[in-house]
Amino acid sequence: MKLLNKLALATAVAALSTASFAMEAMTDDSMAATTGQDGISIRVDTQNGLTADKILIHDNDGGTPSVTAGVSDAGAIVVNNLSISDLGLQLDIDADGNGGAPILEVGVTIDPLDISIGDISVGDSGTLDGNVRGATDEALILDGLSLSLGTVTANLQLGNELAGGAFAKIDSTIGGGISLSANLVDNNGGTTAGVAGTLNLGTINITDSGSTDLIVDATVNIDSVNGLEITSNSGNRTQQVYITDFGFNGTAIGDIEIVGLDTGNTTISVAGR
Repeated sequence: MKLLNKLALATAVAALSTASFAMEAMTDDSMAATTGQDGISIRVDTQNGLTADKILIHDNDGGTPSVTAGVSDAGAIVVNNLSISDLGLQLDIDADGNGGAPILEVGVTIDPLDISIGDISVGDSGTLDGNVRGATDEALILDGLSLSLGTVTANLQLGNELAGGAFAKIDSTIGGGISLSANLVDNNGGTTAGVAGTLNLGTINITDSGSTDLIVDATVNIDSVNGLEITSNSGNRTQQVYITDFGFNGTAIGDIEIVGLDTGNTTISVAGR
């Protein structure tokens, strides 16, 4: 999960810095005239989706102290051939004095999108030359990764938070649920040493029980000790998980079904070390 959160952050930064956008900003007056409410609305639409040849996350001190054999030096998580379908992003922004504890509220809506990654590897970080560093000797970890999401909405509270509030509140119904597929690679194999083996995760579909959609209710905070904290608030909801064509080395052993999955109120913390 720590890896996935880092990759998600790196993907967002790269996407916003490299894409061609069509942007439309409304003034307070024009927004008030059309909606009856002051504020700012910003719409971002990419013209031809987003792509990146590589995204690298460099771990500058390597695996110390966990690496007990070999050499501990800088390594990189390498994301190859990222592709995101046309991105639609809506921001609705309001500033509130809140009785002396001002809040900047940002409503975020992300249109349905598809994300695909050629592969995720680990490599040996190169030497920084200008703004290029790169990595060599890449070893494959995960390939064939794809993710499909329906509409996602979230609300950010910046500056101060309302009582019982959070830095970000995600309360969204993802139409069609989440669909994920990937293959996990063991480059060194097992008994047949040196021959890579593959765990085929198949296609994983996640929805709420008795529904074709998935409700996401979560809060996000940034803590001085625990770092990024993501807390799910599942209430009495349970989830249905169906995995199609689970297997090894391209041969499926069957499907896997999980009924009534209850994760309770789970907190995931992501921090540097």
